[in-house]
Amino acid sequence: MTALVARFNRQGLAALTITAGRGRKPTYAPAARAHIVATAQRAPERKADGTATWSLSTLQRTLRREAFPHLGATTIRRVLHAAGSSYQQTRTWCPTGTAERKRKNGIVRVIDPQTEEKRG
Repeated sequence: MTALVARFNRQGLAALTITAGRGRKPTYAPAARAHIVATAQRAPERKADGTATWSLSTLQRTLRREAFPHLGATTIRRVLHAAGSSYQQTRTWCPTGTAERKRKNGIVRVIDPQTEEKRG
């Protein structure tokens, strides 16, 4: 406790923020995270992946078979959320703030310009 008080006296309120180097280090490198996001964004092949839409378990099965034998569903979910994707009602992962709408001239991707403000 005395170390915190001394740090507060030196730095002020900035002493209460979590400093760099705290917490667990990322297990997967940025290239591995990009591979996970790219796999989630591509459409699954019905025969090879065994599904028409991605769920966490089917993504996990495919990614374990491809490159990451010990990858867990929680890690996949965290990586996708960090990349700005969320699990939609249509049982697919897509970037937060975007939606695909069916129009007369075909399917159109709609982007919400206030996404960052709403995410907080």
